[in-house]
Amino acid sequence: MNRPWLYAKEILQHFHGNFTLQGLIDDMKDRHPYLVELEALATAKGTQIHEVFQGITIGSFTVLAPSRQRYIDLIPDFDKTPTSYKVEDETQKSGLFKSLVEAAKKWLEEEWDVETLSDNPQPPTSASNESCVVQYATLKEGRPLLLTADVGPIGLNEAADYAATLGLARPSFVQIPHHGSRHNVTPYVLDRWLGPRKAKGTEVGTAYCSIGANKTEYPRGQVKNAFIRRGYKVYVNRNKMISHSSGGGHPGLVALTPEPFDNSVEAP
Repeated sequence: MNRPWLYAKEILQHFHGNFTLQGLIDDMKDRHPYLVELEALATAKGTQIHEVFQGITIGSFTVLAPSRQRYIDLIPDFDKTPTSYKVEDETQKSGLFKSLVEAAKKWLEEEWDVETLSDNPQPPTSASNESCVVQYATLKEGRPLLLTADVGPIGLNEAADYAATLGLARPSFVQIPHHGSRHNVTPYVLDRWLGPRKAKGTEVGTAYCSIGANKTEYPRGQVKNAFIRRGYKVYVNRNKMISHSSGGGHPGLVALTPEPFDNSVEAP
């Protein structure tokens, strides 16, 4: 794991004398208690902690992003914790308020050849999310796999650049970043990773999206459609287990239905 306080000396100048070196280290630790706790547990068990930067291997996986320098450049802009689904306050949970919000939503029409996903999403992905680790592996069946966590377009582009230097094949299995948020992928970066849009009905790979059971609005329609257009069937778990395997699979499991293409998608 990456621990931002280890690089405090390299970013101290960004804080204009507001911190001593030890003060900055302490402040960053206070803002990342989960990392501090994990570090303490690992140390107590005698586990060696490694940095996770571009070029490192983890078993069969190669880390494509972040590079060490880009990670350090992001640290001054980190949030307290990586952002996830937008937090709803208590007033938004009332039935009437929620109904009004739903009624006020604006919708866009999409066709197979009409893509409304932005190449300049606003607001941009947070620095914390852009620091997420992107990993690639080719499994024994010869199927390339890309794991993206909550990374955004900058990290995906950096990963694509590094993948090109290694001559890596296009992935056949892809994790859709950050639950299918509109802020984490763009048409440009998807073209780099998945290839251009295909003829309707073309299937070249599988895309998986991890989503909470109560988040029916995810993956966003624009994102889901973008993957489908490029030949990747989209599957979601919604707090259930998904088994992705070749051959006979596991006994007792049933086939999962891929997500449909949406002609009406929620506007940003």
